[in-house]
Amino acid sequence: MTRIGALTLALLLMLVSLVLVSLGTTNETTWLWWLGLAALLVGALIPPVIRYALPEEENGD
Repeated sequence: MTRIGALTLALLLMLVSLVLVSLGTTNETTWLWWLGLAALLVGALIPPVIRYALPEEENGD
């Protein structure tokens, strides 16, 4: 997976997590709230992981 693909996935997970947490809170469905929290956590962990996992390009592109 490319760097831009991973960052796009992280952004989408974070956006979806807001909807899931909101729906889980208003409808009082705890499993939906936890699913949103998990999506937020995974989306937040992707950028630091790819920073150290993918090799850095030498010319700064």
